[in-house]
Amino acid sequence: MPSTCYSYKCGLLTLNAILLSLALALVTFGSLLQSAFHSNMVMLQGRITSPSILIIFLGLLLFVSALFGFVSTIRENYLLLSTYVCIVVTIIIFEVGVAIAVAIMKSSLKRLVSRTMYIAESHYNNSKATACMWDAVQTYLKCCGMHSFQEWPPFLGTDTVPDSCCVRYSFGCGHHVNHSNVYPKGCISSLHSWLFRNQVLIGVLCGIFILIQIGALLLAHLYCNVLNQRLASGGRIDFSRIIKFFKR
Repeated sequence: MPSTCYSYKCGLLTLNAILLSLALALVTFGSLLQSAFHSNMVMLQGRITSPSILIIFLGLLLFVSALFGFVSTIRENYLLLSTYVCIVVTIIIFEVGVAIAVAIMKSSLKRLVSRTMYIAESHYNNSKATACMWDAVQTYLKCCGMHSFQEWPPFLGTDTVPDSCCVRYSFGCGHHVNHSNVYPKGCISSLHSWLFRNQVLIGVLCGIFILIQIGALLLAHLYCNVLNQRLASGGRIDFSRIIKFFKR
């Protein structure tokens, strides 16, 4: 029994430590997205819910639950661990619901991304965060503009595109640009292609994430049973028997 209890405790502490790290990564990623799209989301407010807010909320929820589970495990408190089990079950149901909603609203999300990127183009010169976001997307996906490089001149000036659009990069290469040195493909099609190529990897990562939580849930349930048995063997008072004794 002691070795089993120790194994459950160590396993639960390890999984909660992993969940804490993942939660911090989600909060950081969501915060970066929020800072990049802040000026654009203000313009869209009232019509959409920012995906970055959802990511931050999920990260904070996971962080609080993992921290709660970590503390409950260290204190070996049956009541706290039982509460932790209920919290994890609720979070898993919430995540499954979000995944189903994303699958159902796939076309709506594509329109949302297109709309946000279009607005971000017009703020390229006004927001460093937006400029960094566009530069990172165009450099990584080797694309220019939403559909083509011809979208940039109305915002940046005649024959001007961001330097990140250049096939052969150099500082200022986007000014009086040579069209043969610009990525011909738009970022929307490149982004969709990237998502299609990596959807299996994304699905596997999400599955691993859910499995870690299910593993923590099962370990917490087993550890609760061990703690309950320990309380029983330690002479826990059975109030129902006392009541029956006095009723005789």
